[in-house]
Amino acid sequence: MYILGISAYYHDSACCLLKDGKILASIEEERFSRIKHDNNFPYQAINFCLKSQNLSPKDIDFIAYYEKPLLKFERILETFIDTWPKAFLPFLKGMPEWLDYKIKIEKTIRKLGFLGEIFLFLIIYLMPQVVILPHLLKKRLF
Repeated sequence: MYILGISAYYHDSACCLLKDGKILASIEEERFSRIKHDNNFPYQAINFCLKSQNLSPKDIDFIAYYEKPLLKFERILETFIDTWPKAFLPFLKGMPEWLDYKIKIEKTIRKLGFLGEIFLFLIIYLMPQVVILPHLLKKRLF
């Protein structure tokens, strides 16, 4: 069972490929883009992880994304409201990217040809689950 973990749009974007709970490849996007702390979607990192094991997106059983975009979007909107009117300029700057691509992460992943099920996790809850994730996915207890 192959699992692809993706982190994007916050600090350092990265990708990690696991097979049966063992890490096969892991790399940050900045290694390819040469942009320190690159937070763009990790297209090149994903490509590297797949090519390193001679895999295609269709070979991946599950994709794990490190956050729940709608929940984060709600939190950001609440922050803008709580800090109004000081938040007006950050709101104008941040909303277009959220409405364009950040909130549509599943669509971005699917465009790459991934057919596996996509799981969105809250990062604070993800750390303990990494140890048991392959077993949970195998038994489909989520």
